[in-house]
Amino acid sequence: MMRFFINKERMGTRKYYKEFHDLTGYGFPEVPLFGAYRFDKAIEPLHIHTHSDFEICYLVEGRQNYRALGRDYLLKGGDLFITRPDEPHSTGKQPQEKGSLFWLHLMAPRKNRPFLGLHPRFSSDLYAGLSMIQEKCFRASPAVRELFERLYSQLEMPDTPSRKVTMGNLLVSLIIEITRCGEKPQRLEDRNLNKIIQFMNEKGESKISVPEMASFMEISSSRFKARFRQETGMPPAEYFLRLKVAKAREYLESGKGNVGDAALRYKFSSSQHFATAFKRFTGIQPSSVQNQKTNKQSPDVHPIPAASSGVLRTDSHALRAGRRFFIMKENQSRPKGRGIDPTKIKSKGRL
Repeated sequence: MMRFFINKERMGTRKYYKEFHDLTGYGFPEVPLFGAYRFDKAIEPLHIHTHSDFEICYLVEGRQNYRALGRDYLLKGGDLFITRPDEPHSTGKQPQEKGSLFWLHLMAPRKNRPFLGLHPRFSSDLYAGLSMIQEKCFRASPAVRELFERLYSQLEMPDTPSRKVTMGNLLVSLIIEITRCGEKPQRLEDRNLNKIIQFMNEKGESKISVPEMASFMEISSSRFKARFRQETGMPPAEYFLRLKVAKAREYLESGKGNVGDAALRYKFSSSQHFATAFKRFTGIQPSSVQNQKTNKQSPDVHPIPAASSGVLRTDSHALRAGRRFFIMKENQSRPKGRGIDPTKIKSKGRL
């Protein structure tokens, strides 16, 4: 198995990697999914779906937009994003961006049963603390990354009683640390940044200037541009352009209009300007996606099947058909170890 987050010398040999583990086989049925990915380029958006348990995402590096409960949240490296059971979420109209991320699913404790190795009297308190977090997106401490990496490294250790104890301690420490981070009040500027992201999404078919964005946040244009770039890694104008391209792609794939219609609808100065921006951010010409279905899969990857409409439900037991499975480019060899093709996993159905 490739340890792309732990062994820094080997990270460069695998530019695209996505890996899943069912920790039931390691003695922790409460964690039916523990995963990690690294993308060297943006890929197809993550379509709207739900889970029957908590999902905790930690963005190691890069940036990523997530959408939940009608709001967009822009994550940067070092941020956490949490969704509750049965809560629809996706990347909205944005692609899955270049970067690396850890995530895990956590099921609720069962009555009078141990939870992550804890006695039942303590397990309910641990889960309750996580459930009381109000913010969906917040800053993680350096300890969160360290705990994720240490947990990941245990997957390759020999199967011994000490490994199970170590993994249990790491999981409990991770949940406690995430809860502690979630209890901290979010900075006012962070809340305002999420508001401006929402504002941009609402204005996707309009023209908005940097002074308008700065006015919305009630700060100067220079401070707004510096703050936005610091948090997102790009100027506000580029982010808004990427957003318009994403919306235009969705419009073309729906078959509602042609390239010229999309350029006009999303306020590009010309069809050529639209085509240039589209190729820059997607790697393909807009004419190549015209009239395609929204859920057409990328040729480079094998994403988990997404519903063409409605909400895709992915329950934990659907992932237990194999201990782990992998998604990778077609020209890459499969890592050693047993695995299954995630495209063959059956979801429980649409809600």
